[in-house]
Amino acid sequence: MQVEDKTRLLGKIDINSLIQTFGKIQTDEVIVTDERIRHIIERHPQYYKLFLEYGVFAVTNPDYIIKDGKCDGIIFMIKRLIDTNINVVVRVAL
Repeated sequence: MQVEDKTRLLGKIDINSLIQTFGKIQTDEVIVTDERIRHIIERHPQYYKLFLEYGVFAVTNPDYIIKDGKCDGIIFMIKRLIDTNINVVVRVAL
């Protein structure tokens, strides 16, 4: 039996700037699943605390938004911090 991952609202993004690049976007809500949280903990444990502290800020007030050149509908939302950057990878629902 497979257990369904729960989702949590991470924040809302300003989709107006993304519409020019992607066209119609289904929602301005950015969610994070339990599976993605596990991914961060397992693959990027050194960044988990930063994600908890600044993840919402990275999607609601990013310094940079970069379109992924390899994967359609993927953007990187980057927030500059004093000693590092936090990168939140977002799949845009088209």
